[in-house]
Amino acid sequence: MDISERVSAALDGGLAAASGDAPASAIVRAALRVATLRQDALGEFWLRIEAEGLDVGTDKTQGVMLLNRLVALVGRTEADKQREAAFERLMARRKVERDGKDSVMSGGVASVEAHLQELTKAHDEPVTPGMTQIDTGLASIDRNKVRLVLAPVIAQERFVLERIRDAAYGYLIDAESQILAGQIAPDVVARGHAFVELELARRAPDALTALTSAQERVAQGDDEALSHATASCRRAIKALADALFPPTAPVIDEDGARRVLDDERYRNRLVEYVRQHRGRSTHADLVISNLSSFTTRLKSLDDLASKGVHARITLSEAESCISWTYMLAADLLRVDREE
Repeated sequence: MDISERVSAALDGGLAAASGDAPASAIVRAALRVATLRQDALGEFWLRIEAEGLDVGTDKTQGVMLLNRLVALVGRTEADKQREAAFERLMARRKVERDGKDSVMSGGVASVEAHLQELTKAHDEPVTPGMTQIDTGLASIDRNKVRLVLAPVIAQERFVLERIRDAAYGYLIDAESQILAGQIAPDVVARGHAFVELELARRAPDALTALTSAQERVAQGDDEALSHATASCRRAIKALADALFPPTAPVIDEDGARRVLDDERYRNRLVEYVRQHRGRSTHADLVISNLSSFTTRLKSLDDLASKGVHARITLSEAESCISWTYMLAADLLRVDREE
């Protein structure tokens, strides 16, 4: 099954779930699957936060990667604008009133559903039978007080879940419209991939070969193939490092630390490649301005690409690994280009 077939199958499943009685969490997961397959960085950003909670947006590993994947495609300014708009909409969906003050529900959508279920159970709990008439009357008064407190909270949480469900369903509808128009990937992703593949063919053909192999392996879908796919991503990263900044003697950085740049330390070489272009290109300066995020993103991707050697890789992890490798390549290939 190729990527277009997997996108179509995921989309059909999501729309079928949305047309039935599936909970918001199921619709969000379906939409996230479509966004991941389409390598839609912006869609994956807000859908993953909806699925896992607000902490994902600021997490120093996966969160940082999500927050920076658009930069390589559209530049820092436009990426920040798109992310901020998406995050503002997400916060508005989760807005509730607590004790007369505005608040935001921060948990993942499944945890919001579980909390709502607990509140509803407490609200609907009947008075214990078998008590005296007086005790039953007093207990009924207490139960009514509890219900008066819980009813508005339940209503607000249901409204939050409906807003989240509508947003995920809207994403699926928009994706369907684009796919029917022949856009398997969003325009910005397609342009980014075309740039990466053209530049890799010219500057790092071994990296392109490895990335192509990764995509072919993912299409096979079995455990061994998925493991090979992530290993191919790792080879692509190293091949890119070999092409952009071949092994050389150690250097002393501005902090006085000795940085080894041999064949094995290809992550160090990629970081040094960016450092040495500081002040010579806009994109290099943008990467340098948040170098800690870049190095964290590089390590996290490398760790994921190496996971298949030691543990089972899921289809979602393999697809994300390929997507993030494309984004990393786009970032690095733009470093020595004036923009």
